[in-house]
Amino acid sequence: MKERVTQTDIARAAGVHNTTVSLSLRNSRLIPLETRERIQSIARSLGYSPDPALRALAAYRNACRQQRRAETLVYLTRGDTRQGWRQSPVEGIYFTAAERRATELGFNFRHMWLDEPGMNPRRLDRMLAHEGIRCLLLAPHLPIGETLDTMDWSRLCAVRIGNSSLLAPDLNQVSTDVGAIVRLALRQVLLAGYQRPGLVLPRRTDELADRTWSAAFGAEQYRRNLPSLPVLLLPDSPVECSHALVSWHRLHRPDVVLGVSPLVRPLLRQSGFEVPASVAYVDLLLQDVLGTLAGVQGNHARIGELAVELLNAQLEKNQFGLPTVPTITSVAGRWCDGASLPSRRPATDEQPAAILPANLVA
Repeated sequence: MKERVTQTDIARAAGVHNTTVSLSLRNSRLIPLETRERIQSIARSLGYSPDPALRALAAYRNACRQQRRAETLVYLTRGDTRQGWRQSPVEGIYFTAAERRATELGFNFRHMWLDEPGMNPRRLDRMLAHEGIRCLLLAPHLPIGETLDTMDWSRLCAVRIGNSSLLAPDLNQVSTDVGAIVRLALRQVLLAGYQRPGLVLPRRTDELADRTWSAAFGAEQYRRNLPSLPVLLLPDSPVECSHALVSWHRLHRPDVVLGVSPLVRPLLRQSGFEVPASVAYVDLLLQDVLGTLAGVQGNHARIGELAVELLNAQLEKNQFGLPTVPTITSVAGRWCDGASLPSRRPATDEQPAAILPANLVA
């Protein structure tokens, strides 16, 4: 059996000390970039691969070892007030889960508000550098491309939370799997006997998510050969919202509304639609799991935890700055039955036929 290439072999080939090889393979910035790249290239040419068992042992020992100085992880938010973002239940869950997981991993967890009086991206950048803070979690509501372009990302280890792939800088992110949520919801809607589903959400919500909600819904309409009801993107004005909803419903006659906002369900009521008597309703960001509403409950706590775990993994690998190829970790949700989507099928009815065109599968 061919012997495993060791770091000693790499050190001998590169003409450097074993410690230099070890630090270079961990991408440590204690070693000049040119030297790191040269040693990593030599390691690849020799066929070096780390021993998974030894790596697991090292990770375990590092986790058990008491750190002399804990890293500080900053959770960055913005808004009209310091705690205004907590009005969104989902964002509160993200924050709480991230704080809990960060504490478990040994971080000092700290909230910073970008819109604090006197604060701006350049001052934030200086504060982080002065305090030696290298770890940053960006909350989902941040209009990142508009505010943080001027920061020095090369010394930061950062991760984004939420669906906002359109906005720069391109950091690794953890977010809801919008496509999976829409597919799951429409599958349940069709199984319940509905035939004309329509999607309603605030225009701003779709824009911040890089239009993934409307795109996913349109793709499923085509894939399942459903009536092409246009997505209703609600305007900012509450009065205009109600008028738009009534006009849209009158013109397109959906038998079930899929909503992507806590505003949609009350808006239906305010506009004169009784759920489910007038129209059935499915909440794609379900918070109420008491059986009143049907919908998909996102695993928001897991998203917050995974964001911290991803950041911690980047830190351990010395991956600072903007990634060359940004990644998106998508987290699926789970279906919850509810009274807002009563079945239209007799109890003895079989599974619906021809939900999909013949050349497609579920």
